Amino acid sequence: RPCYIGRSGVAWEVDYGGWYAPTFTAGDNGTDRSKAAQDVLDHTWEQDMRMFLRLASATKRTKFYGRMKTTWTSNSRISPAIRSSDWVQPTFDMFYLELARFGRTFKHTWTFGRQYAQVERAISFGLVADGIRYEMASRKNEIQIFFLRQQPGDDNVDAGVSGWSTGRTKRWFSGTEWKLKFHPRHTLDFSILGNFDNNFEIPDANGQRHHLDSWYYGLGLSGSVTGRLNYWTQYIFETG
Repeated sequence: RPCYIGRSGVAWEVDYGGWYAPTFTAGDNGTDRSKAAQDVLDHTWEQDMRMFLRLASATKRTKFYGRMKTTWTSNSRISPAIRSSDWVQPTFDMFYLELARFGRTFKHTWTFGRQYAQVERAISFGLVADGIRYEMASRKNEIQIFFLRQQPGDDNVDAGVSGWSTGRTKRWFSGTEWKLKFHPRHTLDFSILGNFDNNFEIPDANGQRHHLDSWYYGLGLSGSVTGRLNYWTQYIFETG
C-alpha cells in the first residue's frame, strides 16, 4: 500500500504491507516401505508471516527497506525425538539502506545492511547476508563488488558438523561481477567469489579440525536469438 509524505518540496514514498504463506507437508510411508508402519513424522504445518516497510525519496537517491519474519511449525509425530511445535520469534530477515547517485554515464549504488545478493544466476552464490555492496551501471556495463557475512543464525548446510543445531555459522564472502553487453541482444558475465570459512569444524571426538576456504570463477553468456527464444549458459570453476 503506497502513500506519499513530505513538505517544503521534499517528498517520500512509503510502501508497507506483508504476507502470510502456509505450507502443508505429509507422508504415508517410511523408509521401511511398509504401509502398516506409520512414519515418525506424519505431517507438518508451517506458517510463514512477514511484514515490510519501504521508504524511498522522490529523487530515488535514498531508500530504506526493513522486513520482519516469524514462523510457526506444528508437527504431528509419534516419536518423542520430534518436537510437536516450534516458533521462531520475529526477527529482521532484511534490513538495509540504499544510496544511489546518478552521473552522466554511470549510476552508482551503495547498499548497507542485511540484503540479498547474488552472483550470475545464483548458482555459486545467492544469499541474504550482512555487509556492504557497491554497484555501477551504464548502458553497456554492470559491475558489483561486495563484502558480506552470513547471518549468524543460519543453519549450516551440513547437518553432521558440530554446532549445526545452534545455528552459529561463521562465514564471510567477497566477490565481484562484471556484465558486458557487447551486442544489443547478448551479454557476457565474468565473476569471482571468495568463501572464507571460520567455523573450524570437528567431525567427532577424535577428528581433526578442518575448514574450507573456496574460490569460484564464473564465465557466462546470455541473450536472445529471437523475440521469444532466449538462452543462457554458465561455466563455474571451484577451487579451495
